[in-house]
Amino acid sequence: MRRVADDLVEVRISCGSPCSASLYVSTQTGRASEMFSDVLAVDSTRERVAVPTPGGVAVYGLWEGAQPLTDVSLSLSPTAAPVSAFVRAAFLDDGSLRVVHLRGSEFEEATAVVPVPSESR
Repeated sequence: MRRVADDLVEVRISCGSPCSASLYVSTQTGRASEMFSDVLAVDSTRERVAVPTPGGVAVYGLWEGAQPLTDVSLSLSPTAAPVSAFVRAAFLDDGSLRVVHLRGSEFEEATAVVPVPSESR
């Protein structure tokens, strides 16, 4: 368990390296999010998480977990688990997501900035 922000706690459960599942709890309301697999980054200000998908990355609202805010394809390197193709990820001040990932069969590092809409689709 770790505090992500003053009013948000992450509960992370390992399911074997590199797999994990996380849920988030508001310390003010006690509200709990859906479970998210292999979270790459958390935006506590906008209450969003980025997770790997088989072909890229998706961003979900913490409390509206069913539909992604965005789902972007990236040319990820072939790995056993999609999370293994990501070097790092972080939300930027403008709400977009910056991801550094491995691409192609040569596992070259590439950077992508993913715009994230302010509202769900």
